[in-house]
Amino acid sequence: MYLTIDGIQKSFFNEKKEKVKVLDNINLDVEKGSFVSIVGPSGCGID
Repeated sequence: MYLTIDGIQKSFFNEKKEKVKVLDNINLDVEKGSFVSIVGPSGCGID
């Protein structure tokens, strides 16, 4: 394994001051030479 990620979480507050959880307990193993990307529904993480 080249990179291991365990338990990543990410949230933010939207324009209505509501907490939006975008990542919850993400675990990921990446092999050397791999390419990994996380994108939202619009492709860039912003609706």
